[in-house]
Amino acid sequence: MSDPKPKRIYLSVPRTVGHGRDIVRGIYARQPPGNEWELHLGDLTGSLDPAVWDGCIFMGTQHIDPGVPTVHCSNGHEPQGMDSVHEDNVLAGRMAANYFLGQGYESFLHVGIPNPLYARERAQGFQEVLGDRAERFMIWGDHWHDAKGNRALTDLLRAMPKPVALFAASDGAGLHVLRALRPSELLLPEEVAVMGVDNDDLICELTRPSLSSIRLAGETIGRQAARLLQARLEDPARPPERIRIPPLEVVERESCGDPALRHPEVRRAMACIRRRASEPIGVPDIVESTGLKRRALEQHFLRETGRSIHETLQDRRLEQARTLMQNPERSLQEIADRCGFQSPSRFSVVFRQIEGCSPREYRTTLASA
Repeated sequence: MSDPKPKRIYLSVPRTVGHGRDIVRGIYARQPPGNEWELHLGDLTGSLDPAVWDGCIFMGTQHIDPGVPTVHCSNGHEPQGMDSVHEDNVLAGRMAANYFLGQGYESFLHVGIPNPLYARERAQGFQEVLGDRAERFMIWGDHWHDAKGNRALTDLLRAMPKPVALFAASDGAGLHVLRALRPSELLLPEEVAVMGVDNDDLICELTRPSLSSIRLAGETIGRQAARLLQARLEDPARPPERIRIPPLEVVERESCGDPALRHPEVRRAMACIRRRASEPIGVPDIVESTGLKRRALEQHFLRETGRSIHETLQDRRLEQARTLMQNPERSLQEIADRCGFQSPSRFSVVFRQIEGCSPREYRTTLASA
């Protein structure tokens, strides 16, 4: 007996964004048993020929009816009368708001995108938690890559009480915000902490500071889309389902992650540590970057962070060192130099104090892991 003819399924899911790639992975993982699907990746702009295609999984910002059994993964609009599965964007907005509240922020801004459904829903969730405490600013439109709009955003942030927790409607919007603010005197993230949505690593690592983001359950969405399509192929008359998948977590990168700092000179000191930890500086250099005397700064710093300036500087250097030690071709001399230590011996002493082992022992453990 010959094998049944495989179903030809058209996947119109953008692979240029991390969320889309995760959805495709989930679809591949959830294909029916027995290799019954033949999957094709492409960009859909109109209807499909039912004589050629058995089904479609579609993700896009425009409304398209492919003319064959279809599951929509699009979060840009709400399809009517079709199976759909995508992230719960209202929950993503709530997650961002609750994260910033947990970090102690009291000043909030949402940078939104005017039209897509996902952007409106994310703004809705952010607003549901924060209410009138959250300012709003729109980009993409007159403000997208527009110098006048960038100045308006910068002026708004200058006027807001610091520090500000900024939630962008997407990673693309978050990247735009970071680039727009980079020429300004605003300290990122000490005065303005920024978070996006999608956790697209290619976008999030494109700028400095790197962008923190909410990770969506793309693979789960892909698996659910494949399940819905298989159910539709087996029973074309079944009522359509609408599924929303909660986001997974906040992925902290450089643009936010530390508790909100109230004192402006503590923020300046923290910015100095972030920018200059790789240089052979000490506490006096950090004090000099602020407008306070050493004793006053150390008191404020300890009160806000729970750690001394010296401990925070050492932590930053060791964090950089642990990252560099993952590359076995870097010598300990080079790592000590690049992380601001006076010598490899001083690096080893500090490392052992904190880690409980020498840098060489730490590297051996990494190699055997």
